[in-house]
Amino acid sequence: MGVSAQNQDGIVLSQEFSRYAARFNSEWDVTPWLSIGENFQVTYRSAVGVFGGAGGVEVADDESEVLSAFRMPTIIPVYDEFGSFASTRAAGFNNPRNPVRRLKLNNGDDKNYNIGGFGNIYLLLKPIEGLTLRTSLGGSYNNYHYVDYNFRYLGDSEPEASNFFSEGSGYGFA
Repeated sequence: MGVSAQNQDGIVLSQEFSRYAARFNSEWDVTPWLSIGENFQVTYRSAVGVFGGAGGVEVADDESEVLSAFRMPTIIPVYDEFGSFASTRAAGFNNPRNPVRRLKLNNGDDKNYNIGGFGNIYLLLKPIEGLTLRTSLGGSYNNYHYVDYNFRYLGDSEPEASNFFSEGSGYGFA
């Protein structure tokens, strides 16, 4: 049996990651020539802040805040002289959105939860000396839920004209 836990703040503002896992393995010798056993693992993950599709694996494919930070012109500060978030609305600048504004106002409330498990049962048969036959039956299950908030902001060259909320969940098994 094994149990693990991980709680970690990301390198990006408002980003948190948690994972808890447990694994169980057992085998029983029914007779000298027959054994049965099982392997099972379950994992719970939660992510707050920046995450992409497929549980965070596809974040590099999206228009992420990390990409916006690279694309943001260095002449534009995080905050303007009035204390508001600076933007790319001025003519002559490209179109990234202020990544600090998006991380603090939008992504800090974005959450993604996932629980999954997989395992198998098996049978070992030793009919004669030196010959072992094994059969196995396994499967997996995955369940997820996410919420995504984006708030209206007209200060960028490509403004976010309306508030936006999305929520989803799903499951899969094999």
